[in-house]
Amino acid sequence: MRGPLVQILANMATDADDGDGRQFATMESAVRAAMLKLPIALRVKIALANLRGGDLSQGIILKQLAEWFGGGLHAATKTPEFAEALLEEIRQKQSTTWVKATTIRQVQKTEWTNQELQYWTARHYTNKFMVVLGEAVDSEGTFAVAGVEPPPFTELLASITLATMNRTGGTTTTAHKPGDKVMMTFSSGAATSGHTTGIDWTNIGNVGDTFYGLFYKDKPATGLTPGFIKDAVYYAMWPVSEFGSGWASAD
Repeated sequence: MRGPLVQILANMATDADDGDGRQFATMESAVRAAMLKLPIALRVKIALANLRGGDLSQGIILKQLAEWFGGGLHAATKTPEFAEALLEEIRQKQSTTWVKATTIRQVQKTEWTNQELQYWTARHYTNKFMVVLGEAVDSEGTFAVAGVEPPPFTELLASITLATMNRTGGTTTTAHKPGDKVMMTFSSGAATSGHTTGIDWTNIGNVGDTFYGLFYKDKPATGLTPGFIKDAVYYAMWPVSEFGSGWASAD
């Protein structure tokens, strides 16, 4: 599928220009421009068309997606159609049993009463927090804790979006001083789970999702406390009336 499509794009781009009336310098640049004009869902489908089994890893998926999205991949991952297309493409590459068990079905619309709707909320949990350093207690870089604050997150991102962010390696040698804020992670070892790890890239998982907990009257709606919030120290909360369409799983 991929080869013929590239040839079609090449034919389409033969007489094309870059939008300013200038002819493309090479056929490759013309094809690239034509590719980037295809619908997002179609580009996701084409990018993953030849991937199977062990090829559905984070590195290979990102490489294929970058080929069809170029520098616009990060922004594209934030669109609902991208997440839906990615999840569906990975789902369709699983076993027949898995595909049947995860078939998406439309739920019959239910009219909510204002009295009932007010009790439903969605929460997003994190085990990240900021420690405000107090006075140094020794010469080895140990500080007293002057305070604890929520992490400075400004948006919630799906796993695929986080994976496309530019990351720099190495460590910093800047010495801390009183008043500095340091991001830390709380972990008691209780929240062990197969979620949000590499396994999700090969078994649908959460690559296009952001985890929320659904609550009813301030208690988990399923009656069970999800494992991913057992080590949480902060959460953000929204009334469900602020959400549009979505899907929920029992875990």
